[in-house]
Amino acid sequence: LVLCFLVRQFAPDIILMCATLFLTVCGILSQQDAWAAFSNDVVLSVAGLGVVAFAVEKTGIIDVVFSVLLGKPTSLPIAMLRLFVPAVLLNVCISNTCVMSCLMTVIDKWSTEIGHPKAFFLMPLSYLLLISGTFAIFSTSTNLIAQGLLISHGLPGFNMFDLAIPALCCTGVAMVYLILVVPVLLRRFAIKDESTNSRKSLQARQMLNRYDARIQMTGRTFKGQTLKKSELLNKLSGGMRDIVSCERYGAFVHGLSEEHVLELDDILWIRTTVEGIVKLFQVPGVSMLALDLSDEWATVDQSSRDLVEAVLDKESPLIGHRLGSAKKVS
Repeated sequence: LVLCFLVRQFAPDIILMCATLFLTVCGILSQQDAWAAFSNDVVLSVAGLGVVAFAVEKTGIIDVVFSVLLGKPTSLPIAMLRLFVPAVLLNVCISNTCVMSCLMTVIDKWSTEIGHPKAFFLMPLSYLLLISGTFAIFSTSTNLIAQGLLISHGLPGFNMFDLAIPALCCTGVAMVYLILVVPVLLRRFAIKDESTNSRKSLQARQMLNRYDARIQMTGRTFKGQTLKKSELLNKLSGGMRDIVSCERYGAFVHGLSEEHVLELDDILWIRTTVEGIVKLFQVPGVSMLALDLSDEWATVDQSSRDLVEAVLDKESPLIGHRLGSAKKVS
C-alpha cells in the first residue's frame, strides 16, 4: 500500500509518517523502535547536510561556478570530464545526494546548450558521486550509517579521511570507465542526424515568437550594477533591443542604454523569446512578475512556480478576457 502511494507521487514524508504511526498503533513496532531515527546522529547529520545543500542551491553560486567551469564543449568525453571533476571536488564538501540535487537543474540547462542528451550525464554522475562520496565519513549517508553501527557495537570508528586514498583510486578508475563506456551503452539516447533540420526549424520559430514579461531585481548583487555588467543582456536573445523600459517606484524610464544603473526592486519590462525568459527565470536575484494578476499572488513562493506556454484556439472562450477572470470564463 505504501509503495502504491509512492508510485502515485504522494508526498513521501507524509506517507512514511502515516505508515510508522499505523505500525505503532497496531503494536508491530514499539515506541522506541518507531522514533529512534529522530534521535540518531546519522539521520540528523544527513538532514543537516541537506539544509546546507538547499542553502547553497538558493544562493545561486552553483549556477555561477559551474557555468564557468563547464563551458561549451562540443566533444562528449570532454563534456563529461568537465562535469565530473568539479562535481567530485564538490562532493568532498557535502553529501553526494545534496550535490546531485544541486546539479540536476544545471545539467538540464547545460546539456541543452551543448546539444548532448542529459542521459549521458545524470546517471553516470550519480554512480560517480556514490563512489567518490566515500572520500570522507560525512560525504555520504552510507559512511555515516557504517560509522554509527561501529560505535553502537563498541568498535572503533573510522577517522574522517581513512577511506580517502582507496576512494580516490576507485573514483579515477570509475571516471575513465564512464567516459569510455557510457557513450557506447547509451548511444540510443543520442540525437539522430535526421532530426537536425526539425530542431533548427523549431529554434527558428522560437526566435520569431517574442513574449512580454516583467522582471524585478530582488538580489542585492544587482544594486549599483549597469545592465552591461549585470550580464542580464547575455540572457536575452536580442540584448538591449529586448528591454522596453525600467520601472522604478512607479516612474518609467524609456530609451535605456547599456550603462543604465540598476537599483534594488527595479522592474524591467522586456519583450524576448522563450529561451530568454527561461534563462532569466533561472538567474538568482531575479523574480518574474505577472502582467495581469495581482503581485500578491503572482510572486508568492517563487521556487514552486514553473514556466509553461499556453496556446489558445481561435474558438477559445478565454480570448478577450483578462487572466484574472480566466476561471470564471472557463
